[in-house]
Amino acid sequence: MCALNSQKICQLWLTKFAHASILCFAVALGGCGGGGGGASNGGGTPPVTEPPTDTAALLSPGVFTALVDGKDWVAILMRSASGTGSAANLYGLHFNTQDPDLYAGSVLGVGAASASVSNLTFFQNISGILRTGSATLTSPSAGSVKSVFNFAATANDTAKEITWLANPIAVSTYRFDTPAQASALQGVWRGRLSYGLGGYADSFTLTIAADGDMQVLQTFYQDCQMSNATATPAVNSVNLYSIAFSVPNATQCFLKNQALTGAGFISASTTPGKTQRLQWVAVAPDGKGLSYLAER
Repeated sequence: MCALNSQKICQLWLTKFAHASILCFAVALGGCGGGGGGASNGGGTPPVTEPPTDTAALLSPGVFTALVDGKDWVAILMRSASGTGSAANLYGLHFNTQDPDLYAGSVLGVGAASASVSNLTFFQNISGILRTGSATLTSPSAGSVKSVFNFAATANDTAKEITWLANPIAVSTYRFDTPAQASALQGVWRGRLSYGLGGYADSFTLTIAADGDMQVLQTFYQDCQMSNATATPAVNSVNLYSIAFSVPNATQCFLKNQALTGAGFISASTTPGKTQRLQWVAVAPDGKGLSYLAER
């Protein structure tokens, strides 16, 4: 009798336990929020809300390329001499012909979502026209740079606007985050020197020493000559070179008695039989300048 009563008690206990388990499982399932959009969780711990993510891209120095009005555009954004902070120099080359129009300006705001450009200049290659304007730089996506250059109308020229959106140069030919090496620049270069006014000099030779001293024996635009020229790795361990030289007094030279500064870079050449491609630009304080392109 005792054994029989014990069996009945055990069955009753198991039945009640099963019902309780099913009830607990249903309550737990209801608390998961699996089907009810916006339903209350019954006063328990409030759901975790992820903080909004700021997806704004920040402006970074580099070398950028694009097509502007169907023509090649190259932009170099290089931090100023200190190598830190938000100040930088902007150089633009627009190849409307084989010899580019030159743009240059001072930038404040590198490392932020947008930056202002002051002292913006435009040196037109064929005519030699020099104009001043204004611009703002933004970064629509990581690594890219966008700007609108505005040049007001003058007595001789209509208003000019250039919009460009450029991306970093292909990593297959160039890496900005690899520190520039003086040894890569060292030696003899022969290329095309473009100096505005519709002029250029082919097979223009530069001989660069290990310390960055740049020897230039040829003249250009009648009697212009580069002196005290240097090409040295830029500060901040980036893959750019700082270019600097002066042009002494000369009778016909449009750059006489001026000091020019600029930036350059070496990329892999895609020309058969060549491995290196050197490109640089340098401008005077008034915005007039030179550009150089050579392969070896």
